[in-house]
Amino acid sequence: MIRYAARHPERIAPHARRMARDAVLRLRNRDHVSYYRAVMRSDAARSDEGAVGSHTHESWLKIGRLQFDYLVSHGLKPGMRMLEIGCGNLRAGRLFIDYLDAGDYYGIDISPDILLAAQRTLAESGLQDKLPHLSLVRDLKLAFLPAGHFDVVHAHSVFSHSPIQVIEECLAHVGRVMKPDGFFDFTFDRTEGAEHQVLHEDFYYRTETLVALAGRYGLAGQFMTDWEELPHQQSKLRITRPAGLRYISIAESGPEGKVMVTTDGDSGVPGMQGVTREQAAGTELQEVAQEQAAATEARGAEVQRAGMQGGTRASDRERDAVVQRVQDAFAEGRLDDAGFDERTRAALTARTHADLDALLADLPAAAAPGGVPAVQRHGPGRFAIALKSSVRRAGRWRVPERYTTVVYKGGGWLDLRAAELSGPVTTFLAVAYKSRVTILVPPSVRVEMTGSGVTQGHEDEEDPGYRLPADAPVIHVRGVAYKGTVEIATRPPERPALRR
Repeated sequence: MIRYAARHPERIAPHARRMARDAVLRLRNRDHVSYYRAVMRSDAARSDEGAVGSHTHESWLKIGRLQFDYLVSHGLKPGMRMLEIGCGNLRAGRLFIDYLDAGDYYGIDISPDILLAAQRTLAESGLQDKLPHLSLVRDLKLAFLPAGHFDVVHAHSVFSHSPIQVIEECLAHVGRVMKPDGFFDFTFDRTEGAEHQVLHEDFYYRTETLVALAGRYGLAGQFMTDWEELPHQQSKLRITRPAGLRYISIAESGPEGKVMVTTDGDSGVPGMQGVTREQAAGTELQEVAQEQAAATEARGAEVQRAGMQGGTRASDRERDAVVQRVQDAFAEGRLDDAGFDERTRAALTARTHADLDALLADLPAAAAPGGVPAVQRHGPGRFAIALKSSVRRAGRWRVPERYTTVVYKGGGWLDLRAAELSGPVTTFLAVAYKSRVTILVPPSVRVEMTGSGVTQGHEDEEDPGYRLPADAPVIHVRGVAYKGTVEIATRPPERPALRR
């Protein structure tokens, strides 16, 4: 570490800041999921795109396109179903959603903050009619997803931030949701030396470790050499299901009760030492028969109970709507982790409208489109600093009454057109050193400027400010630019469309 710091002294200060944040977050969040949710909340507060590892908008577009083109070249096509683990703010997901048939994209993530950003990306890309599924999770057991459903499972920059137990949890269950001829691609930070981690955020693994871990659950791992030829720092593994691999439930006597294990038709049941293949097969057939009988009996009881109670059966769309409302309530701080998990499971298994209504009884009604957004629990951040990188804020975000951004040899993009101003007067201090900082303002606000190196442009040649009412919101920009520019505009420069 000392040698690395000597070679890269400019990275010492950022690493020190990460260490301080890591120490605070680890004290507040003991398990990895809660910890990484807090990391994503901190990163997303500054930049949605930066939270998924893209320091510029151009990088965000480029990496998303890289993932999309690679999977399409490997056989992804319309008519297939895709699950993206760690979908983030749809950096690549927006391209997959546009390409696949409606309803065939499923995205999951552990961060409610980044899923809210994904919803904004979906709306900004005009992909609402594709009806993608975006779900919040707190583990990678994938228990709420159907078996044998997905042709392609994809996880980009997820395992590079995951301890080995999280990766193992995913590999233990992902085969169940894959079709027999499907595949699971994931990227990881590869090392040829000792496996290690940087703080609790970045994890480096040997290829053979992950291949062996997949093999423990009957899966085959293949190192993707053609991915290595692409301009990306992480490596990629492809996981497939060998023919004959099936997932069954076997009742075992023990404190853990019923567990899910994998079995290969030619090799017996892993984890059942001392049990012959014939005994395992007999146990398997008996268990399957018992489960089928129990399921038939349960369905009959449910039908009878629903008929007696006069309840109307709930549809999948209605269940999804309730799950979404529960996710929103969790993001708003109305539910804790336990309440979120309990209500999500209950919503996914609800049978009638009455069951769903009970889950929302103590929650406020969802805001209508265009309604007032829920009040946030935390005040908006007041600083954004970029050293040889970028600052980017856009979409719906809260702007404090005083906001400071400093950009050193980078770029700044502050879009206020859909932002929520905290007061009647908002003051920006923008410092640009060999950089350009662009502030996009809506035409309904009055702009006042002071400083040096500040320019202002309008859609028309004349200043529209005189047409505004006297009580119009005021944005006061104090700009300082050295060999750079602080620019205020009401219309962004032309940019390429996101859709193909």
